Amino acid sequence: VVASTVYDVTRTAIVAQVNGFHGGKRVDGARRFGRYHLVESLYHDGMGEVWRAFDPRSDRFVALRMLPAGCAADAGFHTRFRRNTGAAAGLDEPHVVKIHDFGEIDGRLFVTMQLLDSRNLQDILDAGPVPPARAVWIIEQIASALHAAHDVGLVHSNVNPTNILVAEDDFAYLTDFGIATEETGLTKAGASRGANWSYTAPERFRTGRADVRADVYGLACVLYQSLTGQRPFPGAGRDQLAAHMFKPPPQPSKIQPGVPPAMDQIIATGMAKEPDLRYATTKELAKAARLALATPMHPTSPASPRNRAAPTPRKGAPPAKPATKSASARRPTDRYRPRHAGWNKRASAARRNAEPGGQPLPIWASIVFAVITISAVAALILGIIIMGHSAFRGGTTSTTSLASAGSATHDGHTRWPSAHRGT
Repeated sequence: VVASTVYDVTRTAIVAQVNGFHGGKRVDGARRFGRYHLVESLYHDGMGEVWRAFDPRSDRFVALRMLPAGCAADAGFHTRFRRNTGAAAGLDEPHVVKIHDFGEIDGRLFVTMQLLDSRNLQDILDAGPVPPARAVWIIEQIASALHAAHDVGLVHSNVNPTNILVAEDDFAYLTDFGIATEETGLTKAGASRGANWSYTAPERFRTGRADVRADVYGLACVLYQSLTGQRPFPGAGRDQLAAHMFKPPPQPSKIQPGVPPAMDQIIATGMAKEPDLRYATTKELAKAARLALATPMHPTSPASPRNRAAPTPRKGAPPAKPATKSASARRPTDRYRPRHAGWNKRASAARRNAEPGGQPLPIWASIVFAVITISAVAALILGIIIMGHSAFRGGTTSTTSLASAGSATHDGHTRWPSAHRGT
């Protein structure tokens, strides 16, 4: 009897697997959920299970999420689920997974969504961190999706790598908007179900309430994990709860080489304990991350003498090198600007010769310059002596000659001869 039972069970499973697809879409042997044929279990989490399902009414495959059975029994959650899912279905944002249908079947709340050929970000990060540029690109897309939801009063409240799908060319989507909470707050059921504490804002532990800044916090946590491959606060349960509430945000540049140090401040602001100290919107967080990505890296190894010269005081140092260094700092785009061959060397030489304290003149030039200067001074002195001597010897004769050149009149004025006056 036992052998026969095992045979029957095995045969049933094989038949169901073989008959799962017919004509590419029919799933006669698959499990039924209302009108949907559940083909393959994709994953499960605190908010239920997600299936690859076939919808015969629309003749397409969908991603079907079944929420835990207790959700339908909670009248408040049930009401919010329908309202928020309807609002999320109306979002017209390319990075939000499209919602097809939602409702209740056999006492289970469900939502069907666009089925994508993608991987969730958690699977990607299980292999290690991604390059900073890729991490920021994904975060920017998810920030756009969240911003669109916030504009209509929706708070996701469960932003984590599992809910981020990455398709071809790293085009990212945010999913599970149908189970988001509304901006006004969280009930006990809403706060406890599906909450992934690795990305949960501290105020949710204190008050159970959440607004758009809770999503900013969650997105900053995802950014940190994307940069480092680690959750911001490892562990689980009360230890993780306490870390979110009391520990300072971690610094990704200290964990993963190659992460710009400017990212540390982005994480610190995005994960601030007080909501008022965070970025006001997810787009502000994404923009700051983009700017941090463009910030030049600082050397982590001991600096060479040339590198050490720039930040040190210039006291006693030749002024030429600091001047050249500061000039390049004022023109950060120079290194990206194409130049013709030899331009940099010639320009640098010209700047050095033009600046005070530049290269000294050659010795032969100094000697020639000294000889010319001494000769000029000697000639000047000799000229002064000769002119003074001539003036001393010819002063009386000149006066007499002028007096005899004309005759005095009765009023004491000298009258010049007619030859001098002209006709």
